Amino acid sequence: IESQNLLLRRLAMQATETATGYFSPVYGYGTEETRPPPIEVQSEPQRRFLSTSADIAGYGGAAGAGKTFAQLIEPLRHVWRPGFHAVIFRETAPQIRQAGGLWDTALTIYERCGGVPNITRLEWEFPSGAKISFGHMDDERELSKWKGSQIGFLAFEQLEEFSWRQFFAMLSRNRSTCGTPDRPFRPYVRFTCNP
Repeated sequence: IESQNLLLRRLAMQATETATGYFSPVYGYGTEETRPPPIEVQSEPQRRFLSTSADIAGYGGAAGAGKTFAQLIEPLRHVWRPGFHAVIFRETAPQIRQAGGLWDTALTIYERCGGVPNITRLEWEFPSGAKISFGHMDDERELSKWKGSQIGFLAFEQLEEFSWRQFFAMLSRNRSTCGTPDRPFRPYVRFTCNP
């Protein structure tokens, strides 16, 4: 956990001055006095989930284990990349918007990191043009709306709520051109689940 938090603190030191104070990808906007506490890894399982380099990785556990928080902060490491697009799926749109759900939790994190919310599109846009979106697939018929998509970071909240066909079909959308020769990007997949 200490090495992961050290990395987050180093990112925070790369703050850029703004008209109202400072912006940092970890601490968000504000002055020294008003800045909220840093976004930090809260447990060893979160640290392992966030530090793996696997193409596909999952995080399982009971309610309150920090799975959603980890899933939401994972794509923040790439929001400086123009053209980066992440999609985090839940089974239904109401699950995304429910009190204490993905959208509410994202509000406490992404605004601090410069994200601008669009509740109608369930999407956050960052100063670089990078986007983190929330999607839903009630059933397999909704796969067609994702044809042609390029999703660099593909994530599923509660994977057990999706069919194998949905999961494997979306893997074909896990691609991206947001990398550069000096800073390559390899698309990847993350999921959470309950035991």
